[in-house]
Amino acid sequence: MKLILQCAWLAKVGWDECLSEDIVAKFRKWQAEIKCLQGVQIPRHLTGRICSRDNKLQLHTFCDASKDAYAAVVHLRDADECGRVSVQLIMTKSRLAPLKRPTIPRIELLACVIAARLTHFIRESLSMPAMQSFLWSDSSSALSWIKQNDEWGTFVGNRVKEICSLTEPSDWRHVPGIHNPADLPSRGVHRLSC
Repeated sequence: MKLILQCAWLAKVGWDECLSEDIVAKFRKWQAEIKCLQGVQIPRHLTGRICSRDNKLQLHTFCDASKDAYAAVVHLRDADECGRVSVQLIMTKSRLAPLKRPTIPRIELLACVIAARLTHFIRESLSMPAMQSFLWSDSSSALSWIKQNDEWGTFVGNRVKEICSLTEPSDWRHVPGIHNPADLPSRGVHRLSC
């Protein structure tokens, strides 16, 4: 929906003017597909997991970007003393890429920024600042910038500085794009079936 709104805004259509057929078609498709979300359920109760001292909790944050948007997705991994593992979605955030389109590696770096912010926010919200965290990206360029934490230009340098202030560079890992759950909110998903 954010992309549809951005298209309407870029078309500079007045408030009382009709939208183009292309924008209307995109909206109608989105409107038909949104009905599928009625059946989606995401369990959000975390209290029992976090209070148990025997469990080994980890945060796994994935980030990804496309030419149109970037996103981060945070999961809580829970392993008990018997070796049973469960993974639960905690939080996600997506944003539209800037209108003055930077390069894909720079948009990937923006995804890493929101991944670092979400990870930090969740650790603080759960009062567990030392919780083991893994941050995953499929961008070799962004990972290289973060791990080297060198003197970069202004755009890259400011974002790497923020990422490194919120996370440890050693917490960042590579994930193949096909296995990256943040690919869905960064590229969008069309209904397969309801």
